[in-house]
Amino acid sequence: MKVIHLQLFEQTSDLLFRCQLYLEKGESFWLSDQLTLGRVVSQDEEIALEARPSEPRLFRSAARKITPRIVQAGEIEIEYQGQPAGWGNVNRTDLLALNTYSVYYPQPKTLSLVQFPLTYQGRPGQVMLEGQWDEAQNTWLSSGLAGDPGNVVIYKPESKLTQENAAAQFAYFNPDETEIISRMVEEVEQILMEYRTAYGARKLPQRKMISLDIPDYRNAGAFQRGEWTFYTRILPEDCSQIQKHADQMIGLMAHELGHLWFTGADVSSWEDWLNETGAEWACLRYLMKHGPAWLLKQKLNTLVSTYAPLRPIRTPEGKNDAKSIHQKGTALFLKLAFDHGMTVVDQILSLLANLTVKSTAALLEAIRRELSPELAAEIEKFLDQADFGLRREDPILKEWIEAVSQASAE
Repeated sequence: MKVIHLQLFEQTSDLLFRCQLYLEKGESFWLSDQLTLGRVVSQDEEIALEARPSEPRLFRSAARKITPRIVQAGEIEIEYQGQPAGWGNVNRTDLLALNTYSVYYPQPKTLSLVQFPLTYQGRPGQVMLEGQWDEAQNTWLSSGLAGDPGNVVIYKPESKLTQENAAAQFAYFNPDETEIISRMVEEVEQILMEYRTAYGARKLPQRKMISLDIPDYRNAGAFQRGEWTFYTRILPEDCSQIQKHADQMIGLMAHELGHLWFTGADVSSWEDWLNETGAEWACLRYLMKHGPAWLLKQKLNTLVSTYAPLRPIRTPEGKNDAKSIHQKGTALFLKLAFDHGMTVVDQILSLLANLTVKSTAALLEAIRRELSPELAAEIEKFLDQADFGLRREDPILKEWIEAVSQASAE
């Protein structure tokens, strides 16, 4: 399936959407239950369709799986309307954040973004966060924030506030958040200083980490596009929890900025565990030194309670298992810290950060040469294991987690 064009029009209190798709025969799309389906047409003729509930994991709110009855592959146009509220979306007087994933989520296979034009018509005086005005069509054209067509933000220019430094930009819309955003800017500086000291100098990305404070805390995340563009969203729906959420953002930024030092391994294979383990352990080491302690403790306890059922890091087919490479490698390093001490983990991180070619074989060879052959052999053994013997109820481990949590709080 390919999204060709998405258009948004103002229709009194609702928005009218027109989406052009190219579908294979029998292919489906999902539509959030926050939106009302109008017409599904091909060459101006309505076509019949089947609709049934989607798989629950695809949506945070209920949705419908819609399969148009087309004779052969081709282009169709969908019309639907409603308020973009609910699944991953925000709608308030000065800000509209539309997550089009709730419109065109493909069938459960490869989850990839497809670039497509978006046209916004309506709400005079509002602009796209990224995009350009088309005089001929009298509309804003955009592929979304940082080139991501799944996240489109429209806002009143006078409501936007910005704080930034050389590595990150924070856009927000509530003046009451100024102090906490200032803390985020300062935290980025401290994270980078800490990492430069521990892992060596690195060139900053040409495009900054972009953080936008729309209430979509469950969908926070980051990605790489071009030369290290990060994107995330930061404001909890419950604004009374903003201090706690700012703490969580520190953890997110510490991980994502860690990728400036820990990236380069093949992301399509299990070797991606080096990228994710390196970034997450840089984050954990930062939290151990600077806190917040509650977040460190939460991360460690969650890790220990969830890693064992996941597949081993080195998958038999050599493919990337996303959950395993994000959690299993981090648990492996926790096991090493528990058995050999944190200094050994710091040494391994330094070796990994400074590898010219990042691969498991290269890291193990560096460990054999710089640390010990026995340690390299132990790590290689763990690559094929699911369970490293870490348990939340282990009194020694609980004591260790408490100790590092308290150390970060002091």
